[in-house]
Amino acid sequence: MLTLTRRQGERIVIGAEVEIEVVQIQGGRVRLGIRAPRSLPVYRGELVDKVGAQNLTARAKPQAPLELPADLPVLSFPEGLFGMPGLTRWVLYELDGEIEGAPSEEAAEVRVLVSADDASIRLLVLDLCAYAPGYPARVACAAAGTSPEDVAVAGVVTAPADGSMPTVNLAAPLVVDLNTRTGRQVILADDALQIAHPLATRIGFSEEAAW
Repeated sequence: MLTLTRRQGERIVIGAEVEIEVVQIQGGRVRLGIRAPRSLPVYRGELVDKVGAQNLTARAKPQAPLELPADLPVLSFPEGLFGMPGLTRWVLYELDGEIEGAPSEEAAEVRVLVSADDASIRLLVLDLCAYAPGYPARVACAAAGTSPEDVAVAGVVTAPADGSMPTVNLAAPLVVDLNTRTGRQVILADDALQIAHPLATRIGFSEEAAW
């Protein structure tokens, strides 16, 4: 790790496109200004850690690896998912059975995302636009640097092994371009979007939020 000492008004330049300036120092807090390309996401470290921990918690209980058919379409997440950076290839399956603790109408919308790099790792995912009318899909697409046309926006579902209420992550959606089959998980800075929203509780957003 490179450690630098900077005073207020001084900058750090990373590569040719990222610039970090110390805007204010007050008490024990430092305020930073960051200039970076819109295609390069910038997140608070503690939020990335929280989403990564949620992804790891959401993994389905250990199972024997599946035999993945060679002709099954693979979704590519070049950056991996938060907490799972090394898993970049995933395959989407229909859910075999229902989620314990979830109403049948919600369970019917959930699918299984299986890692093609380690088929013992599986995540439950939910179509957020179908589940939460007016979900800010265009905001998610902009954060992912992709066009809102022919895109799927999904939330990771956590189904606790103890049978307690399943939750869905509204704050860190998976955005997949259906034409290129390439995706990215992004984090949306919106207090209305919970990382662990109760699956049985429907939520709607205004058209302004969505578009």
